[in-house]
Amino acid sequence: MPQAILPLFTEDMTIVSMHVGVAKREGSVYYFQDCFPFYHHREDADIIVDNEKQVLHVKIHRTDHWADDKILVNLCEQLNQTQTIFPGYNLTLFYDLVTD
Repeated sequence: MPQAILPLFTEDMTIVSMHVGVAKREGSVYYFQDCFPFYHHREDADIIVDNEKQVLHVKIHRTDHWADDKILVNLCEQLNQTQTIFPGYNLTLFYDLVTD
């Protein structure tokens, strides 16, 4: 008898790619890889729509710790490589950190 395949992500998650999901919970944003949480931060972000360049720019605010910011930069680079189109629109998601 074939084994049933269980979903890797819960219903409250937005699937970014086959292995990466994002969920907002209790004022924080959580990032998951293959259903395991690997990073979270406050829900502080600026979202800018650039229709001319067809980009939805997500600018994430820096954390209190430089090491966490390094993780966020890496995460942004990984997410940007997916070239994800925002569902229902022809806008490519682009992530980076807010600069001072």
